[in-house]
Amino acid sequence: MLICCEWPVEYQRRVIFEWHPVWYPKDREDMRLMFRTCATERLFLPEMFPSVDAAIYIDTDLIFLRPPEELWAEFEKFDEVQLAAMAPCLFHYGSSKNKVPFYGDTGLNAGVMHMNLTRMKDFPGGGWIAANMKVFDTFKKRIKLADQDILNILFYKVS
Repeated sequence: MLICCEWPVEYQRRVIFEWHPVWYPKDREDMRLMFRTCATERLFLPEMFPSVDAAIYIDTDLIFLRPPEELWAEFEKFDEVQLAAMAPCLFHYGSSKNKVPFYGDTGLNAGVMHMNLTRMKDFPGGGWIAANMKVFDTFKKRIKLADQDILNILFYKVS
């Protein structure tokens, strides 16, 4: 297995890795083990990185067929109020396995999520984290896919 310092120089120049400890609010440690360990971490990124304007959250099981830095161009398509972008979910939400409300006709897949962290901090109802925690508290017994379900419920309710 290659580690980043063994990568060819042209890749080392294009990718920067930073390590940050996982952060959950003190009263939300129970969310750490939902679905997969730390799957819900993305919900807390606006508070975890207060000086970062935008981020792209990418699941670790993704394979890129194009350069990942091309994903940044998608932020140029945001209008003045958009705060996130996700792909449609191709399974689950239209099935009997699903027990939560979901966005649109198919629901949203959280594997790649464009996040305007600045706008998320100003989300109605006390901010992004407060809105997500309200969804979690209301639906926690019905949530199966952790953060993906929480995000689907949230975007369903605000659409």
